[in-house]
Amino acid sequence: LGDGGAPIEQALTGEFGWITFRLGQPRQIQVRIERAGFVDTVLAARTVQGIDTLTVSVPVRRPDFPATLTAERACPSSPELAAPFGRPYAEVRKALRAIDIAERAGMLTLGVTSFVRALSPSLKLESEDLNTLLVPANGPTTAGSPEDLLAKGFLTRSDRGPELAAPTVRFFLTDGFLTRYCFGFTNGTEQHEGMLGLTFAPRPETPGGITGTMWLDPRNREPVAIDYRYPGLPSGWRPDRLGGTIELKWLNPGFWVTRFWYHRTPRLAAKEKLTGFREEGAEVTSVAPVVDPTDRAAAAAVVARQQQEVRKNFARISGRVTDTLGYIVPQAEVSILGLKIEDTTDAKGRFNLEGVPTGVQMVRVRKVGYKPVYFGIRLAANQEWEGKIGIPRLPPNMPDIYVEGKFGKPGRYAATRKYDDFYRRRAAHSGRFLTREDIDKSNAGHTQDLLRSIPGVHISFGTPGVSEEVSFTGCPASNVSVWVDGSKLTGLVQELLPLITPLDIEAVEVYPRQSLVPAEFRDNSCAALVFWTR
Repeated sequence: LGDGGAPIEQALTGEFGWITFRLGQPRQIQVRIERAGFVDTVLAARTVQGIDTLTVSVPVRRPDFPATLTAERACPSSPELAAPFGRPYAEVRKALRAIDIAERAGMLTLGVTSFVRALSPSLKLESEDLNTLLVPANGPTTAGSPEDLLAKGFLTRSDRGPELAAPTVRFFLTDGFLTRYCFGFTNGTEQHEGMLGLTFAPRPETPGGITGTMWLDPRNREPVAIDYRYPGLPSGWRPDRLGGTIELKWLNPGFWVTRFWYHRTPRLAAKEKLTGFREEGAEVTSVAPVVDPTDRAAAAAVVARQQQEVRKNFARISGRVTDTLGYIVPQAEVSILGLKIEDTTDAKGRFNLEGVPTGVQMVRVRKVGYKPVYFGIRLAANQEWEGKIGIPRLPPNMPDIYVEGKFGKPGRYAATRKYDDFYRRRAAHSGRFLTREDIDKSNAGHTQDLLRSIPGVHISFGTPGVSEEVSFTGCPASNVSVWVDGSKLTGLVQELLPLITPLDIEAVEVYPRQSLVPAEFRDNSCAALVFWTR
């Protein structure tokens, strides 16, 4: 702070708690250190020529919040909010200012999963588009400047029809927000139960403002979220369902971010008749600070921390492979189906698979002379799974193999009988069949994409974070069985298909009805997907 208390430099402490100010000539300054949830620290200092280092200890004290909520309202005429509303708003402002500084300075790289949804008038999901991005900031794309929003309001009309803008973090930091809005208190309910709510509403003379609540956690004095709505809209637009949320969160390695936001607006037809809603939003999945490459110590520390964080998101599988009599099986291949993660057992039958993604994974164990074994396993982050796997030995005397070109079987399979039954069933036309040539022509990146062109198959989005669901006409996804190389897999079809990539598949059999399923794949399921690996 310079003379008169006006800020002359602002910065955020990095991972090690350090900041750098370049102040030019020696001068008398004041340094204010603030963080949401903590009492501010202000001290006087005088800079000297060259590099000067100042070490400050910030007391770990929580600011005082009102013990009881008051029914009064405050409509400040100056850009300051008096007690009892001033302290909660000051804590929200600290977090918002930290977010704004980090975004303006480009201090972060955020991994963001964004979505755009079309909803019916009853809020039923009609369509959804998901995207994964790396961005320096997380916020609405439909936001206007704070000055325009304060002067003209959030509702605008153009040739494209009415549009509702979304507020940004910067909007709540402006002096105009304080001087044009009134404030009050409310208790949290439902998802905000136990929270302290600082309500805000526009003054009567403020055009097209928003109403909402800033939610704070009284235990740590930190802001949690800002909810907002649009008053004064036509009742036919269902204004009770319009608005959005800005969720605030302090995340490692020590930055405040907009962790999640969503914004819902009406979809209107001729004469502004409501036809549904449009909803957009984004969620932060990872935070990485932008490191100055000239600072070698900081860069090395960040790389080490990122490697440690990466290891926390994966699991490890190890164990021993034996036959059904307990004898060690060396040189057996152990792999994760659909991933390039594999190992070969050593002389003691042991194997080790590092860097296995979390969730449901399918493990395959095979060796010449033994029957392949498949089993599913659900892994948590940083989990270490260890066990013994038994694989049955095939009869030592193999029968004579006769190669016959029946049922249109290609000559390249002459040395194997693995695909004989596939081509036998294909000749009977009892289902739908995809060969390796069909798979190559499709250029499919995911196994679900191979099934899109097959009549009776329905591919639909699941909930956010869940893979696409595959179902059949008259047969839900929960009753579809999945087979690989003649063995039935355990689990839901939307969990199993992402584990099988098109590069692993040599042939596919699809049976959309129970009456078409051959006897060897028939169980209580009403449809079956059969995959043959290469």
